[in-house]
Amino acid sequence: MKRTWRKKIGAVVALLAAVAVLGTGCGADAAGAVESRTRETRALGLLLSREDTFLSELKADIEAEAAAQGYAVQYYNAGNDPETQLRQVHEALAEGVETLLVNLADGEDSEKVADIVGDAGVVLLNRAPGTAILNERMVFVGMDEAGSGALQGHALAEYFWETDHGTDIRYLLFQGMPGQENTDARSGTAVQSLLDDGFCPIAAADYQVCGFSRERARQAMAALLEQGVDFDCVICDNDEMALGVIEALEAAGYTGLVGYELFPARSTREAVKAILDAG
Repeated sequence: MKRTWRKKIGAVVALLAAVAVLGTGCGADAAGAVESRTRETRALGLLLSREDTFLSELKADIEAEAAAQGYAVQYYNAGNDPETQLRQVHEALAEGVETLLVNLADGEDSEKVADIVGDAGVVLLNRAPGTAILNERMVFVGMDEAGSGALQGHALAEYFWETDHGTDIRYLLFQGMPGQENTDARSGTAVQSLLDDGFCPIAAADYQVCGFSRERARQAMAALLEQGVDFDCVICDNDEMALGVIEALEAAGYTGLVGYELFPARSTREAVKAILDAG
């Protein structure tokens, strides 16, 4: 049986809670000042690297819960261009936004963002910063990248043990952006977990670098199928690429595809609301 993976990140964002506590490390006065400025402006800047299924859902849930809490959201889409995103940071600040929620187009740009924003509060989303600049003014809300990759590998191992597949596993790996933590950590630990669980993972083809894009993953998978590549499973660094792989497999007549939801299916808005209510 061919196997593909779909990874759903259901409750990754404690965004508005992070906004409220950006100044915690400086004591009650600083924390109060951050919250006071935020509540005066009642505006948050949401800067996404791009739009895909996950980020679009993230955007909708942030906007919905922000509205419920009395905040307006000013939205910026960088189109996966780091330079565009840096210009948008300047634009947001010029428009009076004092708290920014930023999904970095390039994880190495966190230091540049820090230099631009000055005293503004920043919540970095989903893509971990490439440099150790986190402090009471800049926080990160995201997931354990290595842990999510390990979950993929262990779940694959469990499936192959249960189906008496044998220890040699021919896998295809679809990567986002090599060199960035969310790609390297997920990819590496997924394969390592198969090794740790007693299997011998063998790359069935070169790693497919698809930039987290559904369409690029669909095209790459279709090309591999056309070449007749033999494989036992497909590992993807994000859900968008997994969806593209699924589309290619289904178009080629594959049935009985098996995938796992590795995270609770609770919506982002429910997660944000729960955290706000608790605070």
